[in-house]
Amino acid sequence: MSRLDFLPEIIAATKELEVGLLVNNAGFGIAGKFLDHDMERELALLAVNCRAPLVLTHAFGREMARRNKGGIIFVSSVSAYIATPFEATYSASKVFELFLAEAFGYEFRETGVQVLALCPGSTATEFHEISGSSEVAAMPVQPVVKLALDKLGRKPVAIPGWHNRLLVYTLKMTPRRLQSLLAGKVMAKLLR
Repeated sequence: MSRLDFLPEIIAATKELEVGLLVNNAGFGIAGKFLDHDMERELALLAVNCRAPLVLTHAFGREMARRNKGGIIFVSSVSAYIATPFEATYSASKVFELFLAEAFGYEFRETGVQVLALCPGSTATEFHEISGSSEVAAMPVQPVVKLALDKLGRKPVAIPGWHNRLLVYTLKMTPRRLQSLLAGKVMAKLLR
C-alpha cells in the first residue's frame, strides 16, 4: 500500500466481487526521535496510513454509493486525540483518518453508505513490534472488531475499552500543551 500505483492491482483482484464492507485497517507506526528516522519510511507511513484509505474509499465508496449500500470503517486510534511526541507522524496520520471518517459519514449519509471511525488504543497485534514501541494494556483483537461491526451505521466514532474512552474524555478537558508534555514523558520512558 505504500506504492503509489497500488489501486489497479486491488481493483483487478476484486473485480468479480461486490465489495460491501471496506475496512481501512492497513497502517503502521514509527516510534523514536523524528530526526533519527529515515524520511522514506516516514513518507511510506503517510502513503499507507493516509493516502491508501483515501484512494480506496474513493474507488469502493463510489461503487457502494451507486448500489445505495455498504460500509466503510477507518481504523484510526486514540492517538488521533493527542499530539504524541516520538510518534508524531503516526498520531497525525490517525487524526487524518478520524477526520476523514467523520466528514465522510456526514457526506455519504444519503448514499446508503455507513462510515465509522474506529479509535482503539493498544491492541494485541504486530503493531508494536513493527513500530518499535512497547505494548501496554493491549486489548485482544476480537472485542475491537466486534465493537466496530456493532457500531457501524449507529455511531460516527467508536472507541473500544472503557479505559480508552476515559482517556479520550480526559484529553478533551486537558490543555493541549499539557497533553503533549505528559505524552512525551510517557513515550520517552516506553522507548528506553
